[in-house]
Parts: sequence; structure tokens; C-alpha cells
Amino acid sequence: MNMDRKTLNTLAQNIRMLMKHYQQSQEALAKKTGISQKTICNMINPGATKKGPAIDNVTAIAKAYGLETWHLLVPNQPIETLLSKSIEKLIDNYTLVSNEGRQNLDRISEREVHYCSIEQKTISKDEGSTIHKHTNSH
Repeated sequence: MNMDRKTLNTLAQNIRMLMKHYQQSQEALAKKTGISQKTICNMINPGATKKGPAIDNVTAIAKAYGLETWHLLVPNQPIETLLSKSIEKLIDNYTLVSNEGRQNLDRISEREVHYCSIEQKTISKDEGSTIHKHTNSH
């Protein structure tokens, strides 16, 4: 399977995250999937080989964790999202609504991300001032 470096890194990160979450070794995953331990090692260390993984191997790993193959290719997701069926429901809903409905969903998601980033900055700023006040009180 031809994948760019970013996609290979995303795949590797998601497989490592699943292995850590389930406290699973490369050897255990190899036994569960029928993929060699060396191939799994190459998949979670994408710089180890110039060749991308076979789609059958990516699919076998996804199925071992009860996921669809594409779940392993979504970047920057926490383990809760990776394991959630909500993302599938969201995509299904997105494909079922009209173009206007998709535009509304896009606007809602962009605003949610925007508000979350503002909230995170506010929390970080508040924590920083708390730490600063605590340091100055000694």
C-alpha cells in the first residue's frame, strides 16, 4: 500500500496507542492477527522500511481491535475517539443529509473547535497565573 510519510506516521501512532491501551505486545498482536511480529514492528516504526504496509495487514489489525480500517488512518485522535463508534455515526449522518445540512454540520464543528481552543487557552492561562501566584507566595 502506497502511503505518504504523514499517513504512515498516523497509522503507526494509532497502532501503538491501541497496543498500549490494551497492554498488548507486538508478539501478542502478531498472534491475534496472523501477521508476523517483524511486519508489526515495521508498521509501528515506519522509518524501518521503505515499503508501506499491505492493506490486508492494516485491515487485520483494525479488525483485531473491532475497528474499520480507515479508523487507523485518522490523525490526531485520542484513544477514546479511536475506539468510539460515534465517528462512524457522524460520517454516516454527514453523508445522509443534504448539501445544506453538510454545510450546517461543517459550521457547527468549526465553531466547536474554535470555542474549545479558546476554552483551552483560558484554562492554560488560569493555570499559569495560579502557578505564578503560588510561586510568588513563597
